[in-house]
Formats: sequence, C-alpha cells, structure tokens
Amino acid sequence: MDGAAAAFDARIVCEVCSAAFDCRQALAVHLAAKHGQKRDIRHYIDTPWCPCCLRLFASRIRCIDHLAEKAPTCRFNVINSYDRLDPHVVIALDEEDRLQIIAGKNLDGRKRGILNQAAVQMHGPSLPIFGAVEGYRHPLGPSRRLLCRPDEVFVG
Repeated sequence: MDGAAAAFDARIVCEVCSAAFDCRQALAVHLAAKHGQKRDIRHYIDTPWCPCCLRLFASRIRCIDHLAEKAPTCRFNVINSYDRLDPHVVIALDEEDRLQIIAGKNLDGRKRGILNQAAVQMHGPSLPIFGAVEGYRHPLGPSRRLLCRPDEVFVG
C-alpha cells in the first residue's frame, strides 16, 4: 500500500454520504451542517458542569464537547446514571446554546462565545465512577467512591 492509500485509510468516513475527514471534529461539524445530526449526549446535560468529574465549563456546549470527545468515563457514567431530558427541554436548551453562539460571534468572531474562560474544578460530592478497574484513581482524589460491576472483583 502506498502512502496516499494509507493516508486515505486513516481518514474518518461519514456513514451517511461517504465523505472522508481527517478528524472526528470535522466529521461532527459535517454531520451537524449537512445531515442535521447532533450529539446524543446533549439529551442528558442541562448544566455547564460535568456531573461526574465536577468540572465547570464556560457553557453547556463545552460540557457536551467534554463528554462527547474528551472523557469517555464521564460520558459512560452520565448516560448510565441520569435519565434523558424531556425533548422540549432539550429544544429549549439548544436554542439557548444557539443564542450564546450568536452572542459570542458578536464579541470576538469565534463560534463558542466565551473562549477565554478555562474549565474550573469544583469540589463536593460527585457521582460514583462505574466500571472502574484496579488501580483507577478518581480525578478528585482517593476519598471518592468507586463502583464496579458485580462480576468484577478487586484483589487488594
């Protein structure tokens, strides 16, 4: 296989129209713009903080990005610990997000609005982490609760 063919194989392909992309973010933008698809995790989040790791983001959009792309453990726990939001609530939240994006474009021309704010680590009780494996350390320290599936046994 030559270099060009290997580079094409490494690209991510849209399942709807077979367009190829270099990264997952480009595919996500394509799916939203061309096919109207949005991330499913938005049906579980109505706040700008992650309920699993208690990280506070500048917006709900940033929290959704965190859960969808950066934190599979948080995503797993949110999906398995929370009920889906009412569809009408999700539509209202999406509209608020859209207005925030428009307001952000007016500020500095960037899509996400408040980009200068870094995520802040909050303190307090967090969700227990499901599916933890031996040696896993909770992001907030050893005093946090870890839950495992019944078929897992830790030998300490």
